[in-house]
Amino acid sequence: MDGMTFEGWGWLLVSGVMTYLGFSMLARYSEASTRFGVAAILGFVAYWQPQLWWLGVLGLLQALILLFIHWRVIYGHPHLLRWMQVGIFTPELRNHFAKLWLEWRGLRNLSLPEHPLRGDVQYLLQEPSMQALRETLKGKAPLDALTDLFSASPEQTFAASKRLKLNSGYWIGRAMFLQGQQNQDNGYLQMGAQRMISSLNVREDLFAWKLLDAEALLSPYGLHIREAYVSRVQSTPATYTLLALLMLFFLWELEVGATNSTQILFELGGNLRAHTLETGEYWRLVTSVFLHASWLHIGLNGFYLYQIGREVERKIGPNALMFAFVVSGVVGSLASSLLGQGDAVSIGASGALFGLVALEYTVTRGNFAQRLRKFQANLGSLLAMLMIGFLIPNVDNWAHLGGLVTGLLLGFSYNRPSRTDQIIMAVIASGVMLWGVISLLVYRSNLV
Repeated sequence: MDGMTFEGWGWLLVSGVMTYLGFSMLARYSEASTRFGVAAILGFVAYWQPQLWWLGVLGLLQALILLFIHWRVIYGHPHLLRWMQVGIFTPELRNHFAKLWLEWRGLRNLSLPEHPLRGDVQYLLQEPSMQALRETLKGKAPLDALTDLFSASPEQTFAASKRLKLNSGYWIGRAMFLQGQQNQDNGYLQMGAQRMISSLNVREDLFAWKLLDAEALLSPYGLHIREAYVSRVQSTPATYTLLALLMLFFLWELEVGATNSTQILFELGGNLRAHTLETGEYWRLVTSVFLHASWLHIGLNGFYLYQIGREVERKIGPNALMFAFVVSGVVGSLASSLLGQGDAVSIGASGALFGLVALEYTVTRGNFAQRLRKFQANLGSLLAMLMIGFLIPNVDNWAHLGGLVTGLLLGFSYNRPSRTDQIIMAVIASGVMLWGVISLLVYRSNLV
């Protein structure tokens, strides 16, 4: 079969996923369900008639454009407007995405008043970029009703939500919370706050304004809702860069057959424990972190990096994350070389990932005592992770332990880095990785 095509089962899987998306994601919009349906049909055609694989590719591409806009709209990037114009065909679906885009742009970039409770909702609606939102609300009720929606009166809030036919449970929770404030009833305060938070949905109408509203009402009680939501959509370039590097190395392994040969893994930069130190090939401490033995190995490590890497990067920034990953990985490889026994080639990003997990379980805004309490609360999870490594054969537990200790030291000593510190960390991390790759290429050139 042509190298550009999937295997038959791959197209059948694509067809099934597209069918599921057609009934679940954006199903209320006819264009979305139709496009997912077309992708499902063309995927099945590619499975049934392999020579028509290009139809499956076309169907998948047109569906991926829609998914790309759906996943990225909450970032509010200007380039998405062009994607909407080119990739969305019906006004109904285009207006849906445009409204979400405007609200997120308003949340993150516009000069908004302090808060609708004390500011002017009408002022927000006069912003030129809110034209689409004005048009959407015009047919529902007078715009003055929005002022009542964000009023300090529970009765006005509830009545305005009915008038505007906004059925989100957020407004009921808001009215309960305001009632609790008026009556000094902690029960109503707790129930209202819980309902407000649980009803916040990034895809709902007026989400950005509800987020601002919840922040103003709940922040005096120590709940910083807006900060938590905005941090969820911060880009994480370092995590994706590391994932790309892992995949590039793995593709190289597949090309030369390293997954079936320990000797080839060693020639690609695997860490042979004592050999690395005895021969002075210290660059193996770096390159071994990016090598993996199988699809399962890289799949698990890639998944954990995707999950934990984004969380840590949003806390400490991309430069600090790259630095922590490289340092934890190198120290883990060094611990394996110094303390490990036998002649097995050690590879994998697990030591670096243990370092990131340790960072996640220690880094917080508080002082050392608060970080220690956070670490103690997560100690059971860390011990369970280490124990699993000892129960599975052929796992380099010294690398895990070295990365874990490194992550703990970095986490307990972490202070928000200055701009100069960030540059230094980026230079060190990039320099170490570049040194490892260049040394590997020189080594391989000498093998020929």
